[in-house]
Amino acid sequence: MRWLRTGAAAIITTVVTAGLLVGGVASPSQAWAGGNTAPTKTLSGAATGLNDSQAVAFDAAGNMYVTNQGGASVTMYPAGWASGNTAPTKTLQGAATLIDGAVGIAFDAAGNMYVSNLNTPSVTMYAAGWANGNTAPTKTLTGAATLLNGPMGLAFDASDNMYVANVNGNSVTVYSSGWATGNTAPTKTLTGAATLLNNPGGVGLDSAGNTYVSNINSDSVTMYTSGWATGNTAPTKTLTGAATLLSGPFGLTFDAADTMYVANINGNRVTAYASGWATGNTAPTKTLSGAATGLNLPNGVAFDADGNMNVTNRTPSTVTMYNSDQTVTFNANGGSGSMAPQVADAPTALTANAFTRTGYTFNGWNTQAGGGGTAYADGATYSFVSSGTLFAQWKANSGVAQNPVGDCVKSAGKIPRRGVKQLMAPVCKTNAGQRVGVTVRDVSLRKSASRGDVRYYTLFCQTTAQAKRGVWSNPKASGNGWICKTGALKIRTYGYKLKLTVVWKASAVGTYSAYKASHTYKT
Repeated sequence: MRWLRTGAAAIITTVVTAGLLVGGVASPSQAWAGGNTAPTKTLSGAATGLNDSQAVAFDAAGNMYVTNQGGASVTMYPAGWASGNTAPTKTLQGAATLIDGAVGIAFDAAGNMYVSNLNTPSVTMYAAGWANGNTAPTKTLTGAATLLNGPMGLAFDASDNMYVANVNGNSVTVYSSGWATGNTAPTKTLTGAATLLNNPGGVGLDSAGNTYVSNINSDSVTMYTSGWATGNTAPTKTLTGAATLLSGPFGLTFDAADTMYVANINGNRVTAYASGWATGNTAPTKTLSGAATGLNLPNGVAFDADGNMNVTNRTPSTVTMYNSDQTVTFNANGGSGSMAPQVADAPTALTANAFTRTGYTFNGWNTQAGGGGTAYADGATYSFVSSGTLFAQWKANSGVAQNPVGDCVKSAGKIPRRGVKQLMAPVCKTNAGQRVGVTVRDVSLRKSASRGDVRYYTLFCQTTAQAKRGVWSNPKASGNGWICKTGALKIRTYGYKLKLTVVWKASAVGTYSAYKASHTYKT
């Protein structure tokens, strides 16, 4: 056989529920560049814990998992892991784990992790959120009845049935969702000369539930229609021949458009085939190959939630990541105008700002509307490792007028001689974000001297609900005058002929000038 070994353990592909789940994460359509494209990020070095790295998969939170055959371990890295010699967040390793020649890895819909062990042979399951260290599996599938024989590729279908490619048994075995721990027999088995299975390494399913198997020795991929019959079933389609560029095909996965991706360990390349590829000697639509790619005995392939392609390489043990097309959306954040989203798959200068805002100067971009995230200057280089939104940041021009937002100052109309008038809407603020306060001054009786023993008016706060019940609350003092914590600010008068002046104001702040308005009323 031509596939490579380390001791008794063979190299493994990453396998996933193709087109349905990629390590528990829905796989978006990909548009990574073909050819001799360098990786955007590389995970490499002693601290990474990578040791004869085999398969790669992602959980629903975007964390990346790698099986290490040489280290008899699974290492986990956080979403958005840093390029370089980055240590894992968690490592599953030790005698209690029962990992023995770890190769394939996949996640079910509940987030439980499954590892195929070539040497035992077995499949071990670890509950979602497994503890770092020497953690025992929750379930183990092992024994003669299982028909596991060199288990490598793992995948789940939409019903959480588990598929296993058995490299030594030239078979694919299927186990029902929630299989019992122990010596459990498969529900279906694909085996026999008609199947054309020849040291199957990877297994995956497209969105229609068709099963695809990569065959290491025959440099082929065979497809079996959804619902295939157990036994010696012939493939519906076979991809094979020099034009396919298949050479030791291992890792196999799909994107949302059902494009198929294959990691070729002998060819040091990743090849992509359009959905519905024709049976026979069909050429790939794209090929990633060449010294700049960093591919070196590529085993596994999987896509993260942002659509970036991640490949495990055996020697030296690395994970290389290649950008897919990512989209940046531009938000005016209070400005006006329009900007088309920008799409790229490599670090690229951002589109020049086209938004405007009266009284403001554009002051760059930020990943948060309020400016608390990562800042980018106009035309700065953006990584395009992931999609996102950039919010325009604005700097007020010197001496910008400060005015109430909306119709929150209620100066129009009269104050009744006996009754109630609203002076300010609830939570009245200016365009600088300041609360507007109210004061009443120059109060006098219109036809007789003022009296100190009577109340001429009362300021109070009242919500709509309070008004229905006939209750209210007192305003509180601020540096700008009286304000209400909740409700509208109102004035009540008691039947006197009054003359008074109401003042609304907000103090100057930053480049904003002070706001002040007043109106004199006669009751």
